[in-house]
Amino acid sequence: MEAQSKNSRERIGEKAYPTRVVSVVFGNPRSPECAGYGVCRLEEDGDAPPKKVDLLGCCPRTIGTIKRVDKMDEKSYLSLRFFKNDLTAETIDKHFARRHFRMGSAVALPESVSKAFDLSPSNGVLTAGLHALVETAHGFQIQLNIV
Repeated sequence: MEAQSKNSRERIGEKAYPTRVVSVVFGNPRSPECAGYGVCRLEEDGDAPPKKVDLLGCCPRTIGTIKRVDKMDEKSYLSLRFFKNDLTAETIDKHFARRHFRMGSAVALPESVSKAFDLSPSNGVLTAGLHALVETAHGFQIQLNIV
């Protein structure tokens, strides 16, 4: 069954990538122009500890999943998903209350995630700007374009 599913994806021009579980810190106090919007950093189990960042004691953290999506005749993107139950009301109100997700500044993916998605260090970056946001019954999905 798995081989059949893989062959189906290859026929329609998709490559399968693993879904990775990441710890996400919201807000970005390092970037004064972002006023704390977006993602400060992403971490994955097994990654080296990040450099010390002054989080000002106010940036919420949650668990999410990230996956690379490649479709034939469409631009590749990263899908970052969160369950509503894992988010505080304040986080939902600040980051997920609009039709887009605002990234105040660019954030590098953990090296292990970039490697899993076949991305070079220059492509393994969540870019600043507005990104497509889809709300479902149980959570949110952010579509982040790959540079």
